[in-house]
Parts: sequence; structure tokens; C-alpha cells
Amino acid sequence: MSKKKTQTDLRLAILASNDLEKVVSIALPEWGVDAFLRPMDGHDLDAYEIAVGKGASDIRAQIAARTLCDKDGNRLFTDEDIPALSRKRGFVLDRIYQTVHKNSMLGTEGVVEAEKKSETEFKEIGSESSNEQEM
Repeated sequence: MSKKKTQTDLRLAILASNDLEKVVSIALPEWGVDAFLRPMDGHDLDAYEIAVGKGASDIRAQIAARTLCDKDGNRLFTDEDIPALSRKRGFVLDRIYQTVHKNSMLGTEGVVEAEKKSETEFKEIGSESSNEQEM
């Protein structure tokens, strides 16, 4: 006999679930450390999407700051560290970015759409300035 869950039971089950437990190790020999990457929670994903939508130029540092963590999944960096991280070696930040995407720790349609929108807006802005030069 199955027990029918009430709305409160469902709410509590969702809030109690540990859906952020998956961490992936990543070697960062250029920085002399091995670290971990965690999935973004809703707050971090929203902040990332907003930054992408505004045309942020530090996308890889945004991902690194929001996903690099210790073995227990605790963030290593705050949002205030993003400018400093953006000045680290690009190929290391790109390895973090690619690992996050490869492990579906970010790969939501919303982020993909935000990135496409950002790229389109950038191209349109570039097109406007080239049209002005032609005049």
C-alpha cells in the first residue's frame, strides 16, 4: 500500500534533497593545486545568467568563482574575487569552464540562450559601428 504524499511532504522532500552533492576533481598544476568543481545552485546560476545577459567579459572567471570548491562542495571564491580571477591564465580558466560544461554542471538551456543573446548583441553592436564607418 503506497502512502500518498501531501503537499507539505513533497515540499519538505524537495528542500531536504541534496542535489548539489556531485563534485568533480580538477587538477590545476599551473596554480599548484588540485581542486573540485561543484554544480551551481539557483542563486549562482541566476547571477551568471544576468552577467552573461549584460555582456560580461569575464565569463570564465564567473564560472570559476561559482564552481571551484573544496571536497565538501564549499565555494573557494566569492563574487568579489571574480575580477582577480579574470586576470589569471586564460587557458586554465578555459579548462575549468570546459570541465563544468562537459560534466553538465551548468548546461541549462537558459544559459545557452543567454550566451547566444549576448553574442548576437555583440555582433549587432559591431555591425552598427562598421555601418557608420562605411557612411
